[in-house]
Amino acid sequence: MIKPTNNKLVSSLSKLSQAASSRKDSISGTVLKLHPDECYEMENPRTVFDDALLNSIVEDFRDPNKGQQEAIYVYPADENGKYRVQIGATRLHAGRIVVKENPDFRLKAIIDTAIVSKDESEQYFERGMSNIKRNNMTLRDRANFIADYLEKAKKEGKKITQADVAERLGLKNSSAVSRLLKLRFMSAEVESLYNTGVTTDIDTLASLVDIQQENPALFSELIALPEIERSTVRQAKKNGTLKIVDPEEAESTAFKENEKLAHAQNSQTGSSDDEVVTIAYVDYIFKTGTVNLLIKQTSEGFLASLETIFEHGITYEKSFAESPLFASEDEAANYAKSLIEAWAESVISDKDAVSIEEYQDAKSFLQWLKTSTGKAEKPAGQQRAKKVSLNATIWGEVSGEKCELLVNVSQEVIGADMKDKVTSGFVLVSVDGVVKLVNEKDFVFKSAEYKE
Repeated sequence: MIKPTNNKLVSSLSKLSQAASSRKDSISGTVLKLHPDECYEMENPRTVFDDALLNSIVEDFRDPNKGQQEAIYVYPADENGKYRVQIGATRLHAGRIVVKENPDFRLKAIIDTAIVSKDESEQYFERGMSNIKRNNMTLRDRANFIADYLEKAKKEGKKITQADVAERLGLKNSSAVSRLLKLRFMSAEVESLYNTGVTTDIDTLASLVDIQQENPALFSELIALPEIERSTVRQAKKNGTLKIVDPEEAESTAFKENEKLAHAQNSQTGSSDDEVVTIAYVDYIFKTGTVNLLIKQTSEGFLASLETIFEHGITYEKSFAESPLFASEDEAANYAKSLIEAWAESVISDKDAVSIEEYQDAKSFLQWLKTSTGKAEKPAGQQRAKKVSLNATIWGEVSGEKCELLVNVSQEVIGADMKDKVTSGFVLVSVDGVVKLVNEKDFVFKSAEYKE
């Protein structure tokens, strides 16, 4: 005789079966077929959806030969049996449209159990990163996403830098992140410039945001231009006025200006055929641009200047006309090297006009220079004065003998009794290594050499 089944046992087995079924739906990698109403979004970094992309996915879902090509990723079911979407919001929106036409339509979804072990900031970052890599986020959404992520990470006690974000998103550097963050505050006018393709350069757009806040009239002038170039906007931001700058011209402003001024002084330094030699500066390798030493040979000697090719447009502003005359090309090159310090100081003094990398590049050069020369820091003006000073060796004749006019003489040579004395009418000269005190009228000037 078969005994009736215990009701308690049946109930227990039923619960175990339900639990097993529930666990199956929570196994990582499990592919489910879900009604779109079973899914929901929460904190999607993307607030604006591309209509063209959405319509394209809807058409794929309608076509039985195509269907859903890529599953969405969801969290394990919550206490209400619903699935929070981690990746695939556009597909979810498309599914909600299609299911109204075809009630049997279901979304392919993959459960990602690993996501729940990650903190909220990391979950948020992965959602945004997926959209950025697909290039289907608006510029403002991208800017807000990065700002929100940094804020979430900060609240969780995580130290995340802009450089960290740049590396993970595949952006060029931390400056790209910094400029994107500025675009959170862009006006409708700035956003329109990007959306209509007038300019898609992030650096230009970030500068325009600053200009609109600081100088609305200048901003209006800039956006009225038929073409908006980065170099023009940068110069406008720096100077507060509009001056059209050709992009190619901006890269070699220093060289062209030096050439123009050098030709203007040909009457003093030689013929119009004087040759300019460009020497790449390699003692220190700049990461954000190029520095060249410019050497000009004239009929009387060599002149020197500097060419700085950087996106920030801060150039060395002195011409060949302001250069001392040198006897050799090497002396002129050394003088040109001495000019880099003053230029680097002008870069770091204008932080608002340069990127973080450009600022750090100039700062690193100055630190390297200080270490390599072993000199203490001095005000920029003093350093420049020291750099351009040269020691003169003056040659002449006394009674037909070649001699050197002595400017610096040790006390041992001149004698203790001559210290602090004024030798009116007499000068000290060296004739074949012998120091002599001679009448100044007997000294005949012949030439002078200037050396560092």
